[in-house]
Amino acid sequence: MILTSRLHIDEIIAPALGLVFDTIMFALTLRKTAHQVIEMRRLGQVGISRVILRDGKYGFCIPMLCFFSS
Repeated sequence: MILTSRLHIDEIIAPALGLVFDTIMFALTLRKTAHQVIEMRRLGQVGISRVILRDGKYGFCIPMLCFFSS
């Protein structure tokens, strides 16, 4: 009985830790590149920072949606 409940906890913790890691990485990426995106927009140009934020957003949201939909 104890082994069964332990497996259920491990099945929840492992994906949750992955989401915590993804959240931290997305927040760090956002923090690092937001200033460059704003500056490039002010200059009327599109820089690599905007692409990084766009791709990071999708790379963060899609696994998050999959996790919460299951």
